[in-house]
Amino acid sequence: MGYYTILHKTIKCPFWQCELTLQGKYRFPENDEHGYIARFSSAKCPIIENLDLPERKRNKDLSVYMFCKMYPCEALRDFKPVIDVRTNKPPIE
Repeated sequence: MGYYTILHKTIKCPFWQCELTLQGKYRFPENDEHGYIARFSSAKCPIIENLDLPERKRNKDLSVYMFCKMYPCEALRDFKPVIDVRTNKPPIE
């Protein structure tokens, strides 16, 4: 069974020039002797996530952004590949 943690990062959207909070998902390896090291798995953009929801469940503030020509953008790949969840920074060897 895999365990995950979520890391949030606030950025300025390169396409819409607005402040957004991206969500990065990190997975804890099952065979890791340190229980605090996690590897990057995926990232989500709130604009794209909002577009996938039924209209009645959409965030009204994000509904003004009806598309994104730059998806997937560099900001979604800009999360650290490995983090120490105690500090949310790369582990010190």
